[in-house]
Amino acid sequence: MSTISLKIEFGGGLELLFSNQRSHRIDLPTLVPSPASASSATLSWSADGSEPPKKPADVTYLLFWLRDNLLKEREELFIENGTVSVDFASGFDCGETEAETKLG
Repeated sequence: MSTISLKIEFGGGLELLFSNQRSHRIDLPTLVPSPASASSATLSWSADGSEPPKKPADVTYLLFWLRDNLLKEREELFIENGTVSVDFASGFDCGETEAETKLG
């Protein structure tokens, strides 16, 4: 499985939600489950045992991965109604304007 290594840095108080750790190094798969399971960063297999369709990892996948794997408290300050909370979005800068930006 091919992966992409990322360095994630939080500031402006957001690091408090992530064990008060400002910097994290993570590895994400380059291909992830298709939108059917976009609400979670976990891989689910179809009923017939075959792998689900995949797509390139994007910022949406990254955000849900962070929620599922690193977030320690107050999810509502990070993701709200299935999207990035306004408080978090104001501090998020990946150099792109579209949430569908591919990683890597």
